Amino acid sequence: MASRDETAPHEVWREPVTHPVWRWVCLAALGTVAVLGLLNVFGQKTRTVEAASTNGFGGTFTVTVPERLRSGLIYQATFDINAGEDGIAKPRLVFSHGWADGSTLNSAMPEPGRQLSATDTGNTVWIYRSVPPGGRLKVVTSWQVDPTGPASRELVTVLSDGDRELARYENRLEVFP
Repeated sequence: MASRDETAPHEVWREPVTHPVWRWVCLAALGTVAVLGLLNVFGQKTRTVEAASTNGFGGTFTVTVPERLRSGLIYQATFDINAGEDGIAKPRLVFSHGWADGSTLNSAMPEPGRQLSATDTGNTVWIYRSVPPGGRLKVVTSWQVDPTGPASRELVTVLSDGDRELARYENRLEVFP
């Protein structure tokens, strides 16, 4: 009986190839995650919302912030205040503790003239110079999501003139791992 080497010296002997199902399942799972990321399911697309006006505020308060983020991302939140006909004598932005939970503030432009922290509520208050009638104050902030803090957070920002609330923004921020 002839050996394999004698009958086919130029052919390469190959073992039968099997394709385990788990390889295809893993490849499909990776592909699904990539497609969902391309469709912006995991965040960073911003949304602009005009905050609800209270106490007869004639101006506008617009907030631009993402609704969904991934851990470790740097993102921007913009607070645009148009004072209206009356102006704002003592503009204050009051941030709920949800802004600081699991996030780090990198910068704020313009910087507030004063910053207060309310220890009983966990809120942070930024105080700015007065905004004249028809004037505008645009505050741009840069934040980073802490990698250890995936969760859902309630973000509340209140625009006030001294102690009088002018407008309120409320939103839920989803953070993915």
